[in-house]
Amino acid sequence: MRTAYLLQGKDRLPRGEANDLGGAELYATRKLASLFQRLKQPTLATRTSTATSLLFLFAILAVGMASMYSFRTQLTNVMIAEQNTLVERIADNLDQKLRALQRALLLSAIEITEADVASSDKAQEYLDSNGGLYAAFDRSIFLFSDQGILLAERPFKPGRRGDNASWRPYIRDTIRTQEPVISEPFLTNVGDANMVLVMTMPVFAKDGRMIAILTGSLGLTHPGMLGNIAKTVIGKTGYLYIVTADGKLVSPLQGTVLKVNVEKGAQVEPGALICVIEAMKMENEITAPASGKVEELGVTEGAAVATGDTIAVIK
Repeated sequence: MRTAYLLQGKDRLPRGEANDLGGAELYATRKLASLFQRLKQPTLATRTSTATSLLFLFAILAVGMASMYSFRTQLTNVMIAEQNTLVERIADNLDQKLRALQRALLLSAIEITEADVASSDKAQEYLDSNGGLYAAFDRSIFLFSDQGILLAERPFKPGRRGDNASWRPYIRDTIRTQEPVISEPFLTNVGDANMVLVMTMPVFAKDGRMIAILTGSLGLTHPGMLGNIAKTVIGKTGYLYIVTADGKLVSPLQGTVLKVNVEKGAQVEPGALICVIEAMKMENEITAPASGKVEELGVTEGAAVATGDTIAVIK
């Protein structure tokens, strides 16, 4: 006997099979509900496994962070060591250049006789014949009397013979000590707005008397001196600058002072921001090289600064 089918728009399962299928679906639903109920109540093993996984994850993160910190510290130390090596080599190179110039002055001073400084004309003849010394100094060479009176200079400039230069610190110190002197950087007075350095050498007669002073001047912005140093870039914004023995901080570049962060008389620590100089559309921070007191401040906001200018004196 055929089982009757329920029809409602389309064929349906037999009544008996429909009841069996509904029971199976109900049983599966109850099984899933029971499983979810057990998951809501984790066992001790589940809790232990979860805690262990979290601890392992935290341990990995801690080791990773420690490794990153260690790597960063080591990288910083390597960069500092490399920059120190670079600075030492540049400083040694400059020192060797100054020593070579000083030796050139010494060798020339040894060959000067009293006859060479007997008059301005004789002194001029000697300087004009000493092409090697003139080539060594990129600006000028001079001969002064033992009292600091200008005898001759090369290149020759009319109307300057007989000028008294004994007031200049480097001439005064040479007369007083009768020893070679290297001047402090100063702004030249010939109108080209360059920072210059003067080296002196006393000239002695055969009997040991000082009879003259031979000097040579060189521009600090010349490529052979600070010109190339001013163009040296470390990374994207790093730079080099020079500090004299008496704490004078020399500008490493030419630009405009955007900000002055200290005042005269302030106490600063190494790395403290002194000022910000804009050059070639880049902001360059000038920092204190050592701790001390700002004895002098040579820059103001909005003012122009040139390579070789004194930014501050920190003692």
